[in-house]
Amino acid sequence: MREVVPAVLYIIAIGTVLAALTYNLGVRLLGATTGILFINWVPVSALAIGAVLRWGMGPVLPN
Repeated sequence: MREVVPAVLYIIAIGTVLAALTYNLGVRLLGATTGILFINWVPVSALAIGAVLRWGMGPVLPN
């Protein structure tokens, strides 16, 4: 388990940095209005993907 933690943190950090950089590049190229529209469509697309995969919706309860 100990040897996995650094690898997972590295993958998470690289993914986060690349996502932020590419999003900022996209906003710079397409404009702020298009970037805002993209962010507003993220929950809609997540709901659509969940419906296609038949994932159930329900409350998120703490353990």
